[in-house]
Amino acid sequence: MAKLFKIREICNERKITLKELARQAGITEHGLQRIIKTNMARTDTLEKIAKVVDVPVSYFFEDLK
Repeated sequence: MAKLFKIREICNERKITLKELARQAGITEHGLQRIIKTNMARTDTLEKIAKVVDVPVSYFFEDLK
């Protein structure tokens, strides 16, 4: 199962706002908030998000360490 709350965590770590991440990924901030809240995203959207924050898509499926 995906752990899309990690999007918020990585933004905090990288000091990037959700608004900026959404802009760079080509989605709306509202859409990004919905992805985090519902823990659901299309594969292509998740790939765009991962590319912006420079992590593999698998990062969002790994167990917490």
